[in-house]
Formats: sequence, structure tokens, C-alpha cells
Amino acid sequence: MSNTEINTKLLQPYNAYIESAMPNFKYFGSAQNVKDLSRALNQYGNNSIMLTGPSGIGRRSLIAGFAQSLKSDNTPLEMMNLDVYRLNVQELFNTQSIPDIERKFSEVLSELAEIKQRHGKKPLFVIDDGTNFAREVSERKLSGLLNKLKAADTASDDFDLILSMDNDAQHMMKKSYPNFLSHFAEQKVKEADDKDIRDMLTHEAERYSQYKLSIAPDAIDKAVELCKRYTALGDFSMPKRVSLFMDEVATEYRLDAHSRPEGMAQDEALLAQYTAQLETCDGDAKDQIERDIAAVQADIDEKQSTWNQAKSSLKPIMDEIQETEAFSTELLEKVKKAEQKILDAASIELKEHQANGKHMEMSAESYMHSDKFNMRENKHPEIDINRNQIQKNNDHITKLSQKINNKAQELLFPITLTADYVDSYAKAKLGMSDVVDIKSTIFTAKDQMNNIVIGQEQMVNPVFSKIKQRLGNKREASKPVGCVLILGPSGVGKTFLAETFAEELYGSADKLSVINMEGFKEKHTVSRMIGAPPGYAGYDQEAELVKIANTNPAGVLLLDEIEKAHLDVKQALLTPLDKGRFTSANGRDTADFRDMLIMMTSNYGQDLFLTRPYDEAVEAVKERIYLDGHFSPEFLNRCTMVFAKFLEPETVEKIVARRISDFAADFCDEETTLNIKMSSEDVTKLVADKYEKKQGARVIKTLLEENIGEYICDMVLKAELSGANASGTLMISYNNGEFGYDFKEKSLEIKSPSNENSAVKQHVQPATQSFNAV
Repeated sequence: MSNTEINTKLLQPYNAYIESAMPNFKYFGSAQNVKDLSRALNQYGNNSIMLTGPSGIGRRSLIAGFAQSLKSDNTPLEMMNLDVYRLNVQELFNTQSIPDIERKFSEVLSELAEIKQRHGKKPLFVIDDGTNFAREVSERKLSGLLNKLKAADTASDDFDLILSMDNDAQHMMKKSYPNFLSHFAEQKVKEADDKDIRDMLTHEAERYSQYKLSIAPDAIDKAVELCKRYTALGDFSMPKRVSLFMDEVATEYRLDAHSRPEGMAQDEALLAQYTAQLETCDGDAKDQIERDIAAVQADIDEKQSTWNQAKSSLKPIMDEIQETEAFSTELLEKVKKAEQKILDAASIELKEHQANGKHMEMSAESYMHSDKFNMRENKHPEIDINRNQIQKNNDHITKLSQKINNKAQELLFPITLTADYVDSYAKAKLGMSDVVDIKSTIFTAKDQMNNIVIGQEQMVNPVFSKIKQRLGNKREASKPVGCVLILGPSGVGKTFLAETFAEELYGSADKLSVINMEGFKEKHTVSRMIGAPPGYAGYDQEAELVKIANTNPAGVLLLDEIEKAHLDVKQALLTPLDKGRFTSANGRDTADFRDMLIMMTSNYGQDLFLTRPYDEAVEAVKERIYLDGHFSPEFLNRCTMVFAKFLEPETVEKIVARRISDFAADFCDEETTLNIKMSSEDVTKLVADKYEKKQGARVIKTLLEENIGEYICDMVLKAELSGANASGTLMISYNNGEFGYDFKEKSLEIKSPSNENSAVKQHVQPATQSFNAV
């Protein structure tokens, strides 16, 4: 390396790097970040800065913005003519040879020292890919590189240094090489505000102009809103998360829109609208709609035909390109064979020289290109001829490709990415396409819930009231849909309530997420719930709350048996209960609970419900729960407390009847019609005989499973094995603690295919089911 040139593969001038790798770059972020960096670099003494922050927060953009700011009119005098260089980390570690890596790194440090000597001023050395630098150093155990870097930075003071790495890499380095990081001044990069992020996306949207795609401002707003809310939309922090997501959505949209003629989507929507109207009209109105449908369909057909013709006109050109490339490939194979013959001749001649005692330490390829090799005898003129033809072919392909590109550009038409498309794409990616808008179900679900969760209106109705207030109060839009603490005796339907809310309010049992809080009894388990901070065990593991929010962002979160959790765990829930947002203790992962109904069950106060009337028990529980410290006041104030009560025998009878009916659905397929019946008198006797308040309805349900459920299961399995059919009526009786069963197989009269006039009795498997319990 000369004294006036640098190895630009390893040590790149930063502004040249921006122009080549980050064209059209413009910094959008906190101006305070740039000011803080400038101040830190101009403070007295060694200036070694460590830029930190989660992956994607914009550390590299900050450095590029700082480098660009040095050209502005507002550059301080002290920073004029500051040379900024970056280390090409990928080029440094592109070999497996440790000595080669150390040699190349030493050359970089020597060149920085020469730059300081030539210019009389320290350059700024930037390792903006510090995350990969730290990973390579740790995995290859290259502590020598760190020692050299520290010596050149602090002892020789050859440069100022910026080392940029994400939080994970910083954690790894602190663990492995704490002494190396001790001299750095840490600067945490502040996240860009919403305005800066929107301006950044607007700037980046210019890249789509070549596709005639524009992005509506409200689409940008929607993307920012969604990416801030749902971390599962990307693997990085903001603003990189939204930048990559926006590019993903825009690419999907333009590829979809430009795969069919202009206006086709609008015509298809209009056609669907007319077709729907056709079913509800008649007379002249119907005739007019049919004419409108015919006109729209004709327009669709014409557009599609024109589109197909335009694309078909390109096929001959594409075929010609393919044929020309095949011809070039054939010629290239001939060239390779001819060159191999020359190389073989050179190898033979070289070996002869070496055998004759001539010390010629070179490869056959080097000898072939040397003056010692007689090329005239080994000349293959077809090599040059074929290479010239290949070049002509390549030039021809370039012209043909340009024709296709020009025609494709003519076919492109302006499109605009809308907020609705961004929203629907995000929901599909999050698995929320099937999530219903609970505003549309809140008014009908209440009655359905009370019909399903029988006899617990005092538990159901307050929850609906709280949810409606949350949905209607705009000031509480940042809070969860609801935070409900369900207290009361065991076996009365507290958990069942959460399951039913998932089905009736959110549309599916899959929208229920459950955390058994018995696994969080110990103080240290709080790290599993909210994540572990840097330096602690479990730092690399995702917190339970983050997992739930990412996998099921809209639904019911059930914290079962919350009273068994350690007090610290319950305190850790205060933020998500109140704010609706949560940041893991590792500072990296976030979760959003604004679309979540958080429900917690507890048997707290069961002794009071056993010994007192319901209303007195409720008041006693309220008084005790605020005094005994089992739940903190701030925790309780964030919850809507509802109270379950013991089930009356009449309610249990309804539950028994429903469960008996459900057995058929549990064990029979769609081709089997099984009616299960039990008289109301026997149901009453069963409940009177087996039901005890303190045990709840769970004991009765277990009894039914062990007796009726097992009998039906055996009956259906035996029918399947014998090829028979379980369709029919099963009458169940109960007397003196014993169940009785009387099954009557169902048969239907159908006409024989061989003789339609004769009636033949055959056993058939109907396609529908009918389940009854009385």
C-alpha cells in the first residue's frame, strides 16, 4: 500500500460508502442524536463512542447523517475537514485464516495512523457493523484484534472511534471482554418520533415511482400505527421494522395490481355489486341490472383481450433471447474446451522443462500466459471468433431486453397503495384476518353468553358493561379491552367464562391464550413473565407476555389461578393491565394488549362463600382482599372484580342436560344420527343424589364422563369395528346411583335401486345429526 492510497476494500471513506451503498440517503431521526454524537467526539481526551440500541433503531443512519452533516454550512469549525472512514467488516472476515485477518486489521490501523500524520488531524474511525464485528471476534476468539484496536485508540491516540452494536452484541461483549469496553462512552440512540418516521417513509416511497406506484399518506400513517403496535410485523425495532414492512406491502401490492389490466379490480367489484343486487329485484329494475352486468362483463373481456395481446407480442422477443443465450452457451463450451487444450499443452511443456532441470516454479496457467510458452503452435483462432460472437450475442440480448422493458413500462399504469390494503395485509400476516370486530358482537353476545354460562348473570353482565365503556371511551383506547378478576368458589364456571368469551366475542376458541399461574409461585419466576434484564439468566428468552401478544394479539388472555402467583409477578402485570403496552425487561421486546381481554380467575375467599349467603360473602371478600395484602391495592384498582356464586340445583340440571346432548357431537361423525335422551325426572334425581355445592358442577361432569361418556364411546367404536351403524336413540335412566341404557337402532325405508316400485328396508347413515336431551 502506498503512502497516498488506502485499501478501499477494507477502509472506506464514509461519504463514498453512502453514495455507493445508500444512494439517495437522507437522515430522518432525532436531531439530538447528531448533537450528542458531535459533542462526544469533541470532548477533551480520547473519544471512543459506543452507539447502542436495539437492532433496527437507526444507529447506522445516525452515523451516515452525522457524516453528511459535516458538509453543511452549520458544521462547527472544529469539525471541518474531518476525515471519516468505516471498516468493511465483511471484507475483513471473508477468510478462515486467523493470521490473514490479523494482518489485514493491522494494515487498517497503520493506514489510519498515516492519515493522522499526513493531515495533522485524527480521522474518525467507524465500525458501524459492530454487531457482526463482535460476533466474529467472539466466535473466533480474536481477542488480539481488540487489544490492537484499544492500543491504537487509547495508547497511540491515532483516531477517534465509533463502535456501533445492538443490545445483544453489547451484552455478549460485556460478558466476554469487559475490559475492552471499559474505556468507551456509551450513547444510546433515541428512537425517531412518528413524524420523522412518516417523513422517512415518504422519502423512501420515491423509489417506487419507476413502477408508477404512489403511497397514500394515510397508508403510511397506518403502517406506522400497526408496526408500533404489533412487533410481530418485523424482526427489528422501529423505524427499520416499518421500513421493511412498508417495502414488503408495497411490493406485494404492485405485483398483484400489475398482474392484470388497468381497472380490472374496479370492474370486478362493480360486477359483484350488480350480481348481489340482482337477487333482490325484479321487473324493469332487474332488466336494467342485467344490462349493466352485461356491459361490465364486456368491458372486462375487452380489457383482458387487449392485455393478453400486448403480453403475447413480447413472447417472440423472449423466445429469441432464449435461443440467443442457448447459442452463446454452446459457443462458450467450445471456447472452454479449446482453452483447456492450450492449458494441457502448457502443462505438458512446463513439466518437460522441469524434468530437464529448469527450475520454473509457476502454475501451468501462469506458464501459459508467459513468453516462454509457444502460443503460435498452440493457437486456436476459433477462440477469438467465438468470443467475438458471444459479445455480439450479448449486445443483441441487451437490445432485446430493452425492448421488453420499454413495452412493460408502456403497460404499467398508475396505482396507489391505500390504508385499507396495508391494514388487511398486516392482519393476514398476524393471523388476524378471521378476528371479528367486537363492536359488532358486543350487543348480541351478552344474551348468548348468559344462555351458555348458566346461572352466573352477576358474573357475565359486569364484564360486558366494562367492555362497552372501554370501546366507547376514546380516552381509554390505549388500555386493554378489559381487565377482569373473577373471584369465587371452585367448579362454578370461572374458567368456562373465559373460554366462552373467546368464542362468542372474538369468534373462535383459538382466540383464548392461557397461562397457568401456579408455575409462577417463586420470586425468580417474574423474569419468565416479563423477561430477564441484560446480564441475567434468560435474557435471550422471550417473555411469556411477549409470546402471547405476538401469537394471539386479539383475543382473551386467561391468567388462571392468579392467587397462586408470587406478589412480584402480580406487580409486574400492572403496566400491561393499565397501559395496554409492555416492554420486556431486556429492553428489546414489546407487546401490545389493546385488543386483548385479560381475565384472571381465583378461588380467593372460597371459605366465605361456603359459610355465608352470597351477598354477605361478596362484601366480606371485598373487605378482606384490600386488607390482607394478597393482592396489592394498585393491582385491584386496575381490575373489574366480579364474583361467581354456587350453582343452584336447577342450574346444574340444565348443565347436565346440555352435557348429555353434547356427547353425541363428541363421539359421532357427520354420518351418524344419535339422539340421546334422559328424562327430566332422572336428571333431577341424579343432581339431588350427587351434587354438593362445595364441590361444584365439576364432580357431576366427571361422573357423566366416566359413565355415559364411556358407554357411548364403547358403543360407537364397536359399531365402527363391525361395520354397523350407531344411528338411533339412546335412552338413559338413573336410579339408586346406577345408570341404565336402552339403545334403539334407527332404520329408514328407501326405494331399492333395482326396483323403484318395491319398498325395501335398509339401514342407512343419514347425513345430518339431531341431538336432544330432555
